Amino acid sequence: MPSNNRGRKSTNAGSKSKQKPKAKGKAKAQATEEAGAPTIADGDKASFSFSMSTPGPAPTNPVTPPQRAPPTGYDATPTRLRGKPSTTSAFVFNLGASTSGVAQDENPFVDSSSHPGPPGHADSNRSLQDLSQLASLASDNFKTLTTSTPYATHGAASTMKGQTSKIEGETLAKSIGFAPTSGPLFLRQQKFAQGIQTEAIESWLRSTESDGVYGAAWLVDKSDKTKASFDVVWNLPEVASEEKQLYPLLEKIITAISDKFVQPHLGPGISRKLKDTHKESLTHMDGETSTSPDFAVQATGPSFELPYDGKETGYTNITAVFDAKRDKNMIGIGILRQMGVYARQIFAQQPNRIFVRCMVLSEKRAQIVQFDRAGAQYSQFVSLNKEPEMFVRMVIELFGGGSERSIGFDDSISWIIVDGKKDSGTLTFGPPGKEIIYDLIGTRPVSHSFDIRGCATTIWGVTERGGTGESFIVKDSWTENGRTMEHKLLEMMKDVKGVSKMVDFHLRDIKTSDFRCATTVNLFTDRQASRLIMEAHGRSIEDGFSDPVEVLHALSDILVAHFQVYGKNILHRNITNKTVFLGSLDAPVGFRGVLTGFEGALNFHPKSGDTTISKEARLGTRFFQSYMILRFLSGLGVGEAPPHDHMDDLECVFNLVCFLFFTRRPDGKPRDKKDKARNMVRGWDSDSPEDALAFKSALFNPASGQKEAAIKLVSQSWGMACGALFKAFWEWVYGIQQRKGEILRRYMEEQEIEQAMMITELKRRMKGKNSQQNGVGEQGGCVATSRPDGEIEEGGKNSAADEDEEDGEDEVFAVLQPNAPVPRKEVAFKKGLFAPLMENGMVADHYIRVIHFFITAIAKIQVCPAQNGPPAIDTDRPLKRKREADQLAELKEVVANTCKKFRRSAEEAA
Repeated sequence: MPSNNRGRKSTNAGSKSKQKPKAKGKAKAQATEEAGAPTIADGDKASFSFSMSTPGPAPTNPVTPPQRAPPTGYDATPTRLRGKPSTTSAFVFNLGASTSGVAQDENPFVDSSSHPGPPGHADSNRSLQDLSQLASLASDNFKTLTTSTPYATHGAASTMKGQTSKIEGETLAKSIGFAPTSGPLFLRQQKFAQGIQTEAIESWLRSTESDGVYGAAWLVDKSDKTKASFDVVWNLPEVASEEKQLYPLLEKIITAISDKFVQPHLGPGISRKLKDTHKESLTHMDGETSTSPDFAVQATGPSFELPYDGKETGYTNITAVFDAKRDKNMIGIGILRQMGVYARQIFAQQPNRIFVRCMVLSEKRAQIVQFDRAGAQYSQFVSLNKEPEMFVRMVIELFGGGSERSIGFDDSISWIIVDGKKDSGTLTFGPPGKEIIYDLIGTRPVSHSFDIRGCATTIWGVTERGGTGESFIVKDSWTENGRTMEHKLLEMMKDVKGVSKMVDFHLRDIKTSDFRCATTVNLFTDRQASRLIMEAHGRSIEDGFSDPVEVLHALSDILVAHFQVYGKNILHRNITNKTVFLGSLDAPVGFRGVLTGFEGALNFHPKSGDTTISKEARLGTRFFQSYMILRFLSGLGVGEAPPHDHMDDLECVFNLVCFLFFTRRPDGKPRDKKDKARNMVRGWDSDSPEDALAFKSALFNPASGQKEAAIKLVSQSWGMACGALFKAFWEWVYGIQQRKGEILRRYMEEQEIEQAMMITELKRRMKGKNSQQNGVGEQGGCVATSRPDGEIEEGGKNSAADEDEEDGEDEVFAVLQPNAPVPRKEVAFKKGLFAPLMENGMVADHYIRVIHFFITAIAKIQVCPAQNGPPAIDTDRPLKRKREADQLAELKEVVANTCKKFRRSAEEAA
């Protein structure tokens, strides 16, 4: 059900006459990151600078696979003229004397265009009062939440750091969750190899052409039972003695099917070839680890390119993988773990993938495992000898001899391939008949999620064709049913400064249920694809700044934006270095920082908010997760974790500050890898929540001395003002952690008391029942009672009562056993566990205090930059280090030559 809002002035407010002048710094804009995310693949940053020039023509004589022709309904209207959200803000904020030293036009809380008065203007105070009231009302709504979407216990890096592929597979299987098995008609309903007639396959199987792999001749060495069951069979052992015995036989079978039904139908520039890769290493996205599927289908076409490491075959240019196993090892969870690692790398290195299908083969059966943004699904096992025609179709489908969409590609994105590499590409936006063609900036996405199940946000930089040539961001993501779509959230926030601005959106007619079995729709969370066009953001906050004030301005602006968004009953929940951007170089107050990545945001409005709380775990970036979230992920909490709240988001901002202070210099350059400042955040990005919590706890342990050392390091490199900001922010975060810890401690004590009281009550009941039974026994007779059906039963109790008492006895007996697990009462909060920290205007106080830290630091630097700003950076240090290394190398060479001369002289003397 395609939908589009182009031309709806009520949605994308603003006509041509009211458009905002383009910012001069637009040429350096960059894009955003997704929720949960997962550790991000930063694309071609060098090539992605949002230059206003349109990419030039392709080199002469390129190897050009077939490209999609421009649609007949091509819309040449410039994107800007189709309407855009309003950027007008009604927010005015005053901190009174705390902003002294900051010019009014530098104060992020005062809109000088609409309120030209001084910081103490009455309108400013009234606006602050209104915003605080909205935040209080929002917190009243939020306090009623007792649970929210849980976080995944695995990290979001392209490969689990420090873990083997086996452990990575186990972790991925946990994140994917339950994988249903399709119904018996799924493979037929999906119309595998629909261009191939059944008669053509059966004719080939009957002919002598297939005798090398399939025929009666291969029955000779089979058992009598097999001979009685089949007239013809595949050239495979009846029972494989070892897995490698299957490799050459399966390769011959699959290649024969490909030669007959795939190769003759391939167009120019398209190729498919089965490669035995069980001894090759296919490099992962991180460039360090690798895995070896048994077979891979090497391919060329508009979505494939040669691997980054220069090898012939890699995850960048394969359609699917085949894996051979002995039939007794065809176990579901083991298959999911192994195939999940391969599928994840295909998703990571082929960014326009919608789903990935892999095949597992034994000497008897075949099964397809499909991975998509809803998780995974198994097909039913197909008997190779009973259903040879279906097996052939499965092989053809995984080769992808038909359209790229049939093997899981989003063919609205395609590239021109030159010398095996992607050279330039296009992206098509909009429903059929109303498509707009954009040129991709660079060949890789600006950011790309590595997770299989989830939003899977991918960001593309584009320039407009046939229009203004302006640069935009295109954001692809998948939203689960019951959640507020991101374009609706952005529409709700269109009047908030410092939030990414939507230009257009398209709800795509693609759902994960489209390529799932109809019998499993109730066994997974369906997701719908959407595509947004957004204004190009500024530079990346992690490597786009040149002085501390620029960073402080950006963070103060996004904090104000976050405050306003919270007042609209929306919580971001994913503040990272990939979702916070600097504004353009001449951005006005309020736009000096841009907050993006709302695809995972929570709409907690009681009436129009999210209708369901998903139990599907979402990814998060360990480095930026709050202490309390990591504590629950590590199993140190009680029951289900309470909802991610605004305090967690503010702590994420603190973690972002730590990231910048300890991994970057004040001029924006990365610190040296041996810089001791990096030790302050070492291990924060560990994939294990236990490890990340342990490393992060060291900074907040008063006895460790890390706090004082961190303040000293920040003050020495970023300046005294930033050192004071870090100290104040640390103390605020530490105070919140202590208050939350105390609330959690009291709650756990209450749970233990309730547990003890429950056990005592069970013991008392058991003792009373034993006394009654003893009393009956002493009377020496049986008491006849009437059963509900009118029959008389001996024994003094009816059967139902017997069962109840037996259950009670079993429960008490289990409690009294020393090694038995104590039955725990299900945790159910009447209101949010940390609701006491959101009472009586505390939410507004939290925001104002944190924002005040940044305003104070800015004021100090602007009033006295020599004293409070960063010291001069010795830019020649790398050159000096190189000169020293060169001198040491020369000295070693002189010593080595002297030693050689000495040995030669000694030999001659001898």
